Amino acid sequence: MKCKFLALARFYSAQRYNVKGLFDEMSTAWGLQNLRTERDLGENRFLIDFDHEVDFYRVMNGGPWKHKGDALIIVSYDGLCRPSEVVIESLAIWVRIYDLPEAMMITGFAHHLGEKLGKVLEVGGAVRDYLWVRVDYPLAEALKVQLKARGKGRGLMIFPLKYQNVPFFCFSCGRFGHVERECLED
Repeated sequence: MKCKFLALARFYSAQRYNVKGLFDEMSTAWGLQNLRTERDLGENRFLIDFDHEVDFYRVMNGGPWKHKGDALIIVSYDGLCRPSEVVIESLAIWVRIYDLPEAMMITGFAHHLGEKLGKVLEVGGAVRDYLWVRVDYPLAEALKVQLKARGKGRGLMIFPLKYQNVPFFCFSCGRFGHVERECLED
C-alpha cells in the first residue's frame, strides 16, 4: 500500500451540518485546491486524504479549525489501524498565561504550567506580558480561567489564562461542543 498523507477528523458539534459545506469551508481555510474526503465514517468522523505533504503538515500544525464556530479536530492517521481505534478526545489550542513575575517568564515554567492543562505540544515563550503554550486540551475538561502554582518563597500564586481562537464552548459548564442554551448541566 502506498503511504499517503492521511488524517482523521472529528467535527465536535451537536448542531446539524452539511458535509460538503464543512469541507468546502475547510478547504478555503486551509488554502487547498483539491481536498478529497475519502470516507464519511459516521458519528461526525471523516477520513481525509491530502495530495501534498506541505498541505498535510499545514493543517496538522495549524488551527484550531472551526466550522460554524464548532471544532473540527484533525489527527494524523497511519492507515494501518482501524479508524474506530483512533481516539480523538482532545483539541490542540494556544493558551496565554498572564501576570507572571519576570523571573518566571521562561519556557520551562510555561511548560510546567501547560502540563496542568493537557499534553504540551509547543512552548512559544514570553511575549509582552504573557507566556504562550500550545496544549492538547482534553475535550471532557472544562476550560480553566486560571492556573495555580507554588513559587519558591512566594506560596500559592494564581495566573489568569486566555485562549486563542477557541471554538464555541459553553459559558455554563466550560466545555466544548455545545453552547450555554444546549447545556445539560443546568
